[in-house]
Amino acid sequence: MESKQKKSNGFVTAGLVVSLLLLAAALVFFILKGGTVAVACLIAASVLCVLFLILFLVGHRKPAEKKAEPKPEPAVETAEETAEEETPAEEAEETAEGSAAEEAEETADEAETEAEEDADAVSNGEGVGLKESLAIASHAHRTEKMSKAYIADYLRSVYPDNVELNERVNATTTGLPLADTHYVKDKKGKKICFVYVYETEGAMMLLLKTKDPLGKEMKKEHQSVRRSAFPKAKDAWYSVVVDDSLTNAQVEDMIDRTIALYSGEPIPEKAPAEGIGLKESLEIASHAHRIEELSKAAIAAYLRKVYPDNVELNERVNATTTGLPLADTHYVTGKDGKKLCFVYVYETEGAMMLLLKTKDPLGKEFQKEHHSVRRSAFPKAKDAWYSVVVDDSLSNGQLEDMIDRTIALYTGEEVQKKTKHIVAPIHTVSHVTVAEAQAMVTDEQAEDAIEEAVTEHTGKKGIVNVDTLSNAFDEGDTVTVAKLREMKLIPPSVGQVKLLARGTLNKVLHIELQDFSLEAVKMVIATGGTVKHV
Repeated sequence: MESKQKKSNGFVTAGLVVSLLLLAAALVFFILKGGTVAVACLIAASVLCVLFLILFLVGHRKPAEKKAEPKPEPAVETAEETAEEETPAEEAEETAEGSAAEEAEETADEAETEAEEDADAVSNGEGVGLKESLAIASHAHRTEKMSKAYIADYLRSVYPDNVELNERVNATTTGLPLADTHYVKDKKGKKICFVYVYETEGAMMLLLKTKDPLGKEMKKEHQSVRRSAFPKAKDAWYSVVVDDSLTNAQVEDMIDRTIALYSGEPIPEKAPAEGIGLKESLEIASHAHRIEELSKAAIAAYLRKVYPDNVELNERVNATTTGLPLADTHYVTGKDGKKLCFVYVYETEGAMMLLLKTKDPLGKEFQKEHHSVRRSAFPKAKDAWYSVVVDDSLSNGQLEDMIDRTIALYTGEEVQKKTKHIVAPIHTVSHVTVAEAQAMVTDEQAEDAIEEAVTEHTGKKGIVNVDTLSNAFDEGDTVTVAKLREMKLIPPSVGQVKLLARGTLNKVLHIELQDFSLEAVKMVIATGGTVKHV
């Protein structure tokens, strides 16, 4: 376009020069010869000269006007700033329609940006493209565990108030990686996206938004950091390939310095980087011996019963598609009214390991009381995390006690005496004897299985045995005092019945009586039945 403009200007200039020469010739002809022909030539030359003069002046005025206009900002930066001011994507994901629209939009945006940045990188030789960074990351070797979830947990733990998280699936329907995009408020209160976190087939790559002085520092410190061509903006973006040249602590340090750059706040003080790592804790747990059964489900059931109002449960499957363990994350509301995650519960191939969030005085108490408790290096935060490998040195009651004391630390409430305990799920059988039920089911499991629904009752007290019910009732029947009277298994005057263990039970029964022996309860629940105290 610029070369065409230059050619046009050259043509007009040449025309103006020729017109002036013709005007001069016509003037000389008019002076020497005079007459009508000379006048016509003079007029024609004058008109031609005026026309080219106008074109010449117009052509030279436009570049001046363009030069005076302010240069518009790059389109990508404008789009980026608009996105930063919009409602977070995670809020839009509350509806399936919003989620699908966002994913389609992000896929198109990132594909377009990728093409632009790669072309730009080729044309000007500055910065590495997104596609190239992801390719490098896909071939990078990584020993220490790192993931999008790890970074989100780190930010959630260290920056609960001034960082907004937007966690997304690893890939769109097109197969392109879809980054987590996390936001921070700058010194002026404006929300900006400071990091893109990519994870694909176990490879990790970050794009950190920063300014060149800090970016160059990071690049000088770490060989896996390079200036990025994505996206174009007045601030710089740096590509961080997470390989074995970077420790988790070094990645966190770069994130911390980036957040501090924009927020103007100092980097938060965090617990020392000492302690056992998550990977090592899980490895120890996988070889730990355990007789008393325990599971993520049992811990969730305990919390649900004992803390129905002030604990929020987040139960998840044991493993992701990569085969890595995925913890349950449970939350409590602290004294300041803020919700915080106080425990990660891991279960893998029968092994159990907990990460308890606490403060060092209480954590050191735990460590002194139980040799399977160690200071953890994950995740870094101002509060401490302690790794609890669940082996035979810990009873369910002792584990329950540590959970209770941790919750009390954050709620400010005293640890209350409870009748419910952490119990393992019952493995049911089709028939069971008293002795078999005694071996299969613990007292705690039996106590936990009794549903409390006590009502007023009158009449004489009577007893009935389990084997009597097994012979008289059908599979799935509910046993009540009224039915026992109806079937003449108790006298009409009896209004309160206690169930006792005897013989064999070979069917599922649902018991709703006034009292039970623990042995009888064990028989009922061992065959899949239920017990209600009415």
